Amino acid sequence: LQCKGELQLGREYLIMGKDGLTKDSHGEMQYLLESNTWVEPRPLTKECKKSANRDPCQQFNSFIDDYKLIGCTQ
Repeated sequence: LQCKGELQLGREYLIMGKDGLTKDSHGEMQYLLESNTWVEPRPLTKECKKSANRDPCQQFNSFIDDYKLIGCTQ
């Protein structure tokens, strides 16, 4: 995404970049976003039902599953 105005409330995003995990004044997690931070919206279920989107959705979900198990390898 190129602009913070494109983020949608209630939508899930994959956010990758430098380690910058911090907590706000209420103890909630927050992330520092920089110009090279990767922000990718998680595909919606209805989007993944379309035949043209099935492979990309499956690849996205596989990446998430692998990342949860293995973490970052770089």
